Amino acid sequence: MELDARDTTITSKEQVMVKAILRPLMEAIAASNSEGLIGTRDLTKLLAFATAAIVESDVEVVTPRAIRQAGEYFGKLVAHHAKALRTERTQSGSGFMAEFVAGS
Repeated sequence: MELDARDTTITSKEQVMVKAILRPLMEAIAASNSEGLIGTRDLTKLLAFATAAIVESDVEVVTPRAIRQAGEYFGKLVAHHAKALRTERTQSGSGFMAEFVAGS
């Protein structure tokens, strides 16, 4: 499955939405452990489960092959966005998550 250009462009409005989704999730993770820490593994695990729930609910994704292809597509999107964010961080000196955690 080829990456759809409509899925690879994230607007500033969508970045604000991501921050709005991440903040309560990260607060819940921090509240769930005695140290109040937010682990990357915990965040990744929850986001992967949320993604799986989206794939599972798609009425067009029913066969094991279609489920695998949907997972591969999400993987391609993640890789694309991670590469773009790394490039942006290299150019600007600050990353999306660093700015988010700092409150920007």
